[in-house]
Amino acid sequence: MALVSKKELANLKLQSIRADNLRIFAESLGIDSRGKTSDIIKRLINVPQNKIDEFIKRKYEDLTKERQVIISEFGELKVNFITKLQVM
Repeated sequence: MALVSKKELANLKLQSIRADNLRIFAESLGIDSRGKTSDIIKRLINVPQNKIDEFIKRKYEDLTKERQVIISEFGELKVNFITKLQVM
């Protein structure tokens, strides 16, 4: 016997998505994205698990790429700063 049902698992996954991204997800599936987050989750609860998983994975990859850019830019700033200090 599973620890949680498929609906409970879908609910947990959907609750982990920020409200603005939840609206984007609903719109991408042609589902009404208006209303409270809980209302949107109710509309999305029967979406296939693989669709939810794909969306979460895509958002995680986007976030990872954004962080990599920030880290890279910070590294460049640090090098530039150190170089300027050495010139002084």
